[in-house]
Amino acid sequence: MEIKKSLCVFAISALIALPIAGCGGSPSTNDAGSAETKKPAQAEKAEAATSDYAVTIDGCKKGQDYEGKPCVIIDFTFTNNSDDPQSMASATSIEVYQNNVQCDMAVTDTDINADNYMNNVKKGATISCSLAYSVADDSDIEVSVKELVSLSDKPLAEKTFSLS
Repeated sequence: MEIKKSLCVFAISALIALPIAGCGGSPSTNDAGSAETKKPAQAEKAEAATSDYAVTIDGCKKGQDYEGKPCVIIDFTFTNNSDDPQSMASATSIEVYQNNVQCDMAVTDTDINADNYMNNVKKGATISCSLAYSVADDSDIEVSVKELVSLSDKPLAEKTFSLS
């Protein structure tokens, strides 16, 4: 968690320093006489850049945890497009909600592909994995996957599943 905070502080500091450093040009003036700055091409490319990771939420099925309590098993596909090997566990944050309450991860004796969640994959590699979450009843669940360290709050993937 401390690393995440440090990265966010560094990124915010860098964003604050960019306008101070300037681009070396002078602002143009529009017809109304107000200053209008143009974005450099690199900034436009950065805004259009996408995440280093691609995630799909492929499916959901009901199951039971090791105590016989209800759970759901959610299937994911993760692709690493970053230059460094990454695992889905180290690159993303998964949240599952039911009745507006976050669900806990569950341990199930059902044969699921949870190992890949922790395995690093190199650039361009794709893995599939499944994770189990405890549920209280048969009401819908909402699944959201976000990049773990990002200045954007936009999800990489999100999906709602009906359990009834």
